[in-house]
Amino acid sequence: MLLKQLLILGHPRCGSGFCSYYLNLLGLQIVHEKDPLHHDGISNWAFTIIHNKNDNIYPRYGLNGDLWRNKYEFNKIIVHLRNPFDSMESIINENNIDWSFNIRQLYIEKELNKTILGNDLEKAILCYLYWYEILLSRCDFYFRIEHDLDQLNEYVSSLFDKEITGIDNTKIDKNVNSKLKIKSLTKESYLNVNNDIMYQLNKFCIKYNYPTYEQTFRSI
Repeated sequence: MLLKQLLILGHPRCGSGFCSYYLNLLGLQIVHEKDPLHHDGISNWAFTIIHNKNDNIYPRYGLNGDLWRNKYEFNKIIVHLRNPFDSMESIINENNIDWSFNIRQLYIEKELNKTILGNDLEKAILCYLYWYEILLSRCDFYFRIEHDLDQLNEYVSSLFDKEITGIDNTKIDKNVNSKLKIKSLTKESYLNVNNDIMYQLNKFCIKYNYPTYEQTFRSI
């Protein structure tokens, strides 16, 4: 097994491409969903899954990940968070990719004994909440891509025993790897969400210092 320094994880469409981009700006070598053979690490949401031999979750480690995932161990796991209300439209689109939704749904059921049911928005919310429930119980460090880049900088500087400077975080492009999407969710969209699911979402927002539903749509 080859030891790599960093494994970057999160929910799909919540900043994995940006994390690779940003850490490379800091002078590290972090690939996005590719074999990290000559690099310091990888950002790949599908590596959240710890497979058992006969778990029937396919494709293993995402598309092509099984070709090289088992060659590596990672020193530290970093998890990226993104504001859930900014993420849901993208997650709904991601859930339309059958293999992506299926492996997340199956792994959530395996790890948490919880199921993903409901309308498209409810499924997106539950995928987000349950995936991060798994990730945040395992990680060495987490950060919010909107607010905590300085803290991420400090953390990786300590890992690599060097000071990383020269990055103006107010001018960083946070739309790396973004896919075209049609804005469709409104304040009213959330009125059709199950009350318990909305309670869980607001609870998550409070815990990780994101605006709740009421705060997000206060002026609308």
